[in-house]
Amino acid sequence: MNARRPVNTESVLNATTWHREARKTPAARPPVHTVHDLRAMPQRVLTRYIRDRDAWIKNLVFPWAAGNEAVSMIAQVVDENQYGPPGAKEIVAITAPFTAGKSTLVRGWANGYYRELIGAAIQSAAQPTWRPRPGVEAVHAPVVWIDLGSASKQRTLTMQILDYFGYPISGRIPDLIVRFSHVVANHQVRLIIVDDIHLLKVDQRDSRQVLDHLKHINTVLGQQGGSLVFVGKKDNKDGLVFNDPQLAGRLQLNELHTFAADTPSQVAEWQTFLHGAEHMLLPYLPAASPGLLASTHAPRIWRRTQGFIGDTAKLLKRATIQAALDGSWTITAGHLDAQRLSFRATTREQALRGRRAPAPVEHNVEVSA
Repeated sequence: MNARRPVNTESVLNATTWHREARKTPAARPPVHTVHDLRAMPQRVLTRYIRDRDAWIKNLVFPWAAGNEAVSMIAQVVDENQYGPPGAKEIVAITAPFTAGKSTLVRGWANGYYRELIGAAIQSAAQPTWRPRPGVEAVHAPVVWIDLGSASKQRTLTMQILDYFGYPISGRIPDLIVRFSHVVANHQVRLIIVDDIHLLKVDQRDSRQVLDHLKHINTVLGQQGGSLVFVGKKDNKDGLVFNDPQLAGRLQLNELHTFAADTPSQVAEWQTFLHGAEHMLLPYLPAASPGLLASTHAPRIWRRTQGFIGDTAKLLKRATIQAALDGSWTITAGHLDAQRLSFRATTREQALRGRRAPAPVEHNVEVSA
């Protein structure tokens, strides 16, 4: 629209960079080769193959049953909100410990939802546009992602949303709020995701004002069939979102957890996740045998990552890449021990030294293709 400022399209997350991100084409799945074929390849061909293989591996998202249930819940609530009567809608909150994969999970789903809403327009590098009224052309940007800052106030939250679309961010708070209401209608906003919602604290006045404004945003979205999704760590004591009685009546909560390994059933769930990862990686580890990750290395992987999705994914991908670089074409204990992980994982692993790692459960686990 004419009132919009030029949008910074380099690194700041906004409607333009979101469209660009949603359009990214994953690396093509490379062909599968035997160890004999790989070792017989000319070095130049092998180097190119390893490069393409690594690019594909780095982009993998491993299947995660609890994560799939969480995004199915988001999709269901968003669908109900879209077709339900106008007004304030149910709000979804996806919670998990830090670095447990919640933001990556929701962002991946939201990209798919964006592609679904704009349809064939995803083929164009230019953002799709439409005419909300005669003589006015606006960008069609149905998904908004906001990272909540620790110092967020009502003004700054509204400014973040306006800046996402390139609108002027100066003016009195009432004027900014009215401007936001126009944004929702003009750009056909159907989903606003607010990450790091745990930063809103019970004992902070600014946090209360931000939460009240989020309730208003939910009402404005609801008039257009839109939805509000919260992502963050659940804080039962100080987290404002989870201690607000009015919000409790609209909040649909899905709590994600890291993989524990204290009981046989928990170990079996851990192995199921590793089976899913193994199903994707093993064809590219031609010297490996079935059960390498889900049985042989399951205790070691858990000790290194403590069942955190993010650390586990990094560990498996890096070890798989290393297995090609050194020509072993299988993952060894040395590969797993050599990879750098987060400070959290490394510190916790040191505390676990001497504790017996969880033993694999001896039973067959079915994994869908």
